Amino acid sequence: MSVITMDTGTSAQRVTRFQARCALDAWQLLDDVEALIALPETPKAVRFAWQDASHFYRQSPLIDWASQQIRLTDAQVDELFRLAATINFDN
Repeated sequence: MSVITMDTGTSAQRVTRFQARCALDAWQLLDDVEALIALPETPKAVRFAWQDASHFYRQSPLIDWASQQIRLTDAQVDELFRLAATINFDN
């Protein structure tokens, strides 16, 4: 049986795609981000990064762009990365 566990107290500058998606889902933002990425006016490079990146970096153009679009403060993005870093998938 697979279990998702949380390791508290970790801060992160880099998280996996899985961790990022789980954290966004926990904050009920995953559908909003995916809808934003799907918009025709979203730059192709942003779309490619969202679809293909194995990791997301806190100080990246993708994160800066997306957080501005969904109106997250820097503090909220930091907290989202901290949450994401605590999420692990154990088999």
